[in-house]
Amino acid sequence: MSRVDRILSNIRRALTDPSQKRWLDSRLLSLIDEAQKDLATKAGLIRKTNIPVTVSADSSEQSFPSNIYSLTRVTDINKEPLRLATHYELDEENPSWENDTGTELEVIVYDLLSNEKYKVYPIVTAQTTINISYIAYPATITSANKNLEISEDNDNALQNFAIGMAFLDDVDTKDIEVAGEYLGLYKQALEKAIVDSANNYVRLSSREVDYNE
Repeated sequence: MSRVDRILSNIRRALTDPSQKRWLDSRLLSLIDEAQKDLATKAGLIRKTNIPVTVSADSSEQSFPSNIYSLTRVTDINKEPLRLATHYELDEENPSWENDTGTELEVIVYDLLSNEKYKVYPIVTAQTTINISYIAYPATITSANKNLEISEDNDNALQNFAIGMAFLDDVDTKDIEVAGEYLGLYKQALEKAIVDSANNYVRLSSREVDYNE
């Protein structure tokens, strides 16, 4: 039995719907997927570190990996940190920045509303490489054979979210009340995951600094 199968079984037991009479697997899988994405992005549970990305020559606009949710750090080819700035900040400093060219990157221009696209300043005249660290979206769960990307410590939270949301599909008042209880448990798990992930990230970052020194 796969991990997703086990979670599905636990959800169906709580819903008292072992034969898919009220909820199809496709609906429950979509809820498991939604929960994983919510946990992974809000708590930063999937962190990619020092991923090389090619910066094309003679182009201001560039592309990040498609699974990027939030950029946390960028270094140049020599592992030196690059400045992150918004379009607004660069416009205020230099209205013609999008046309400037040079041989070395200075700034990565990045806005949260366009995660997969970014611009560079200045436009480099030769292809180069940057290394990015970021919080990632997990791959979509469409079947029980798919792998979950967050740890098994979060399985109860995934189950509670899916059970709560499934009960909200029903208009029965009692089911809505039960839904609130499960979603309350999910909220508690999410809040704990956010704190734990932040603390863990700080500890790991400190170790990296000590090691490099």
